Amino acid sequence: MNLKLKVLGSLILLAFAGCASVPVVHDPSGVDVAVTGLSENLVMMYYGQGGVGEPDPYIAASGLLSGLLPSQKQDFVVLRIEIASLIQTHVDIYDVGVKDAKGADAARLFTKQEFLELLRSQSLDDQVLNGYKLKLDQTYFPDGGVEIKAGKRSYVAVLVGRHPLPTPLSVEASIDLGFDAPRVFRFQWTN
Repeated sequence: MNLKLKVLGSLILLAFAGCASVPVVHDPSGVDVAVTGLSENLVMMYYGQGGVGEPDPYIAASGLLSGLLPSQKQDFVVLRIEIASLIQTHVDIYDVGVKDAKGADAARLFTKQEFLELLRSQSLDDQVLNGYKLKLDQTYFPDGGVEIKAGKRSYVAVLVGRHPLPTPLSVEASIDLGFDAPRVFRFQWTN
């Protein structure tokens, strides 16, 4: 009898442990996605330095670029793309628009490769640049989209515009989930 209770208890524990790894998804399609703009404090909280030797390209690059002439300075809008899925699908950024209060384009989305090239053009230190590349490989939304399996994942995408970016900015991001029409997210961004 005692052995049966242990086996039953182990099975119940395994069932709960298995359920803990399945994401909570509210959309009937089986995929939830959210796009938000991150302040510098939130960038640091989610993707900040793990230690002295780990540079943060999403914040430090702003400082790197501050030594440029005023006409060359650039500012970043950092997006966080969170995906929770119960199914396998291909997710891609369909379109992102950033407008100022007058409706003019204020920034554009940089692919991971473009952002790395921007960092490379400003960095004099190979060790720092390698740290940036590692962080981008771990967190930046992949060029060409990503194949998502069941689970949760978050990515970063960076919009780059001329300094100073006028705030608030209206951001509209369309995310293609590989089925139906792209999902559109709209929000105001201020840093």
